[in-house]
Amino acid sequence: MQHAFKTPTLRNVDRRAPYMHDGSLGTLEQVIEFYDKGGAVKRQSVSPEIKPLNLTEHEKHDLLAF
Repeated sequence: MQHAFKTPTLRNVDRRAPYMHDGSLGTLEQVIEFYDKGGAVKRQSVSPEIKPLNLTEHEKHDLLAF
């Protein structure tokens, strides 16, 4: 499983910046934008199901509040 990462718990996620496996994103807003764009890395091992989410601003706000 090259390029695979263990998914951590979401408990207190708002207090555990930076985010991502490499600490490259400093806020949850940046994480939401990253996934909304469908990620940044395009390699053969990335699932074809990974694609932009096209969230509305309201959906992004709701996700952050959750």
